[in-house]
Amino acid sequence: MYRTGEIENPPNMIYWAEMPNVIGEEENLELLKNDIFLIRYNLNNPDDLEKLSKLDSENSAYFFNLDKIIRFQSLSRTSNTCYLNNLLQCISNFKPHQSLIHTTLIDDKLANTIKSFGIPYIEKNLQNRKQALTTVTNLIKPFFSDKGQVKKAKIRMNFKGLEVKCKLIRKAENERVHNAYLRDLSLNGASMLLDSDLNFEFFNLKDIVKVELYLKPHIIIIHQGFVCQLDRETRTAKICFNVNDNRMVHPNEGDKICRLFYKWLKEIYPHEEITIN
Repeated sequence: MYRTGEIENPPNMIYWAEMPNVIGEEENLELLKNDIFLIRYNLNNPDDLEKLSKLDSENSAYFFNLDKIIRFQSLSRTSNTCYLNNLLQCISNFKPHQSLIHTTLIDDKLANTIKSFGIPYIEKNLQNRKQALTTVTNLIKPFFSDKGQVKKAKIRMNFKGLEVKCKLIRKAENERVHNAYLRDLSLNGASMLLDSDLNFEFFNLKDIVKVELYLKPHIIIIHQGFVCQLDRETRTAKICFNVNDNRMVHPNEGDKICRLFYKWLKEIYPHEEITIN
């Protein structure tokens, strides 16, 4: 049902080779609130990094779980060294400044080898959920900023013609309920068609409103948004909110919104494990 929409500016995507198992759907939802969409893939051969170039864009980064990559190869120490050098060379030829290698090993020789290829490197245990989320969040600005500003995603689901009912409640003295139909939804706003001219006349710019969206099987409640745009000709009102602001959107309601977008984005981008053979 929710398969139409537009992506004016896609979320920042991290292609993660051997992503830690502690990162599942809930962690993906949390990161999506910060415009980060994770894509898990398996790396079987460093030469296959060239295939990732087809997925490359200016809003992509590439993480490499070195511990797991090396463990999967089951090679001798000498072979491991050759494999590592080959991997580092391929990453260096690919996108070194958009890549990150992480490991739990504290090894000065290994660190110097990786740094010699000009690839960012951290020694952290990202099998710890909290540390993994904190690390990814802290890396948003270094990897996805332009002139000091982090690029914001602009993704929107369209609901025209689907007659998705919603209610607008103006938070004034009478808190009158106004019926409407959802036209589009983003992570920070929604547009609605008021069901009558009379209902439209009740609203002014900057009005504080409560919104109820009836997206079966869910009822999503925006506890506090504000009217940021009114179009009298089309009888539509745009409501702005912040999915990360608990005063505006309760975390449970924010997760419902993010889950809709997460499922939609998985259909657009190859989110299921990419095995590069």
